[in-house]
Amino acid sequence: MSLRKNSSVTYVIGACVITGALLIGYQFGKSSTSALTTSSLETKNTTYNSDKKVVSTQQKHSNIQKSSQNSTLEVSHPKEGGSSLELSIKTAPLNSELTHLQDLIQTTPYDFKAVGKSKKALLTLAKTNANALEELLTSYNDNFDNKKIEQHLFQVLAQVRSPKVEALATELAQSSNRIKSIAGFDLLAELNMPSQKNLNISTSSLREHSSDKELTLAALHALPKIPLSSQENKNIIELLAELSTNDNEAIRSESLLSIGNWAKTEEELDSVVKALSSTTTDDRISAAMALEQSSVVGDNLKTTLLQTLSQENELWEVKSMSANALGRFNLNESEFQALQNFRKVQMGGVKH
Repeated sequence: MSLRKNSSVTYVIGACVITGALLIGYQFGKSSTSALTTSSLETKNTTYNSDKKVVSTQQKHSNIQKSSQNSTLEVSHPKEGGSSLELSIKTAPLNSELTHLQDLIQTTPYDFKAVGKSKKALLTLAKTNANALEELLTSYNDNFDNKKIEQHLFQVLAQVRSPKVEALATELAQSSNRIKSIAGFDLLAELNMPSQKNLNISTSSLREHSSDKELTLAALHALPKIPLSSQENKNIIELLAELSTNDNEAIRSESLLSIGNWAKTEEELDSVVKALSSTTTDDRISAAMALEQSSVVGDNLKTTLLQTLSQENELWEVKSMSANALGRFNLNESEFQALQNFRKVQMGGVKH
């Protein structure tokens, strides 16, 4: 009897111990699961935007788009690979400023001061943060067809004299898309980073697209002045001389000015001197301006300029620039007197 009683007590005590252990294990497991779930949620939501606010990782790689009536700014995000979180944090200030600029552009009335301040902030980021510059270049490409945005991003990039910006400009200049090609040449012209490669790109376009006014003018503006052999320089002059007879007045004018900049001998200025006697007023003005800016001297050129001063019916602008050009020549007494007589008239004296 005593044995049975002790066995029963032992059984009851054992059951209680087992039940208690199960209950403790269950509570511990529940607590651990809850802690793990909370930790996972906290980890999932630890990507910061430019305002240091917590956002979902599901939003981290989505495009940030700001809709408006006629334009949408597309802000790209870091490419896959590497530490995308690190890159996202580094470029967040630029993406935030791009979106801010979009808002300002759509604001009525247009706030020039605020827009200028925003572009200045973008410029600072582009100059001091390599990742931000990459992001800005990508955004420029992505928003190329959005002219309201493109023109502002262009103005920022044009002030960043970086090989990366130059690389984008040359890529655009060589594009089969004429609009992109024009933008590329415009960017190269603003950057003013002369190189043989850029010269080749410009001259190639001038030879192939001389019938396209906008593209030809853009390539002429971007034509870099670099040291060349006498033969290479002559080749450039011949190309420009051909363009100086183009049907388009603007192309003729720009070509004449370029010749004045490139020419090193009187012979290379022949097409400019010829244009000085053109029946087209704009051609004569452009020719006189080219001769004024040129550094070439020579007896034949000096005689041409003095004759221009003596022509009664010539435009005052053409005479004035011809007189300025004579300032770099050695003049004898009679030549100097002719120049002085013109200067007296120019200063309000009596015409001779």
